[in-house]
Amino acid sequence: MKKRNLNKLALLILDFDPEHHGRHLNEAMTYFIDEVYPLLGQDAKCVVNICGLALLHYKRYGNRNDGFKKFKKMILEGKIIIGNHSFMHYDFTGGFLQREETPLSEILVELCRLDELCGEEFLMYPNCYRAPYFNINEDTRQLLRDRFRFDFNGYIKISSVYEEDKVIEKGDRNYRINTNIVLDSQSWQEDIATPSQVDLERIGRYVVSAHPYEFHSSCNSYKETNENLKLLLNERIVFVSPEDFIVN
Repeated sequence: MKKRNLNKLALLILDFDPEHHGRHLNEAMTYFIDEVYPLLGQDAKCVVNICGLALLHYKRYGNRNDGFKKFKKMILEGKIIIGNHSFMHYDFTGGFLQREETPLSEILVELCRLDELCGEEFLMYPNCYRAPYFNINEDTRQLLRDRFRFDFNGYIKISSVYEEDKVIEKGDRNYRINTNIVLDSQSWQEDIATPSQVDLERIGRYVVSAHPYEFHSSCNSYKETNENLKLLLNERIVFVSPEDFIVN
């Protein structure tokens, strides 16, 4: 049996938004909680960047098999760390959806609405953030630095995936955490490596980005996602919180 390497840490970041497979939104998150999370190991933690629309939909319709109740319980137990993914999932820069840029005042409203919703549901506020479609400008980034400890808007290209020093970037007020692994290559616009594309022996830290629906059979490439997750699990890595990821 391969020896467990505790020096290999993983930060799993899920974007829970309404853009993909909307009718399977609730089933996909519940599937992740029931079937995928237990595979991550004892005391595993993950980040879920919450979009307000997705959360409200899950709260209303996600209690078949007690999905939302289990989701809430995992947050209160610290197994899921919540992130702010905006309320409506607008494209803040307009670059992805080819629309006008969202004014900073409206972006602030989006952040506050989601924070308030999380406060009402979970009695806590997010300390991390990812913009919808990863699209932010410098004014928005400054707003993030003032409000959140962790900024998950960074990407690492395949060509630099082995450069571990680029995974964590320390700013004046927060940490920028760069994605270096995705599980479903079809779900991301940027050219980021999947586990099958890199020599995993050479990487000490993994920042894995995914959507809950990518693990679910409603996604055309769910087999790829789950196979790539198995490749990571074979490395005997430890899934940790953002705080543990930056200090270990």
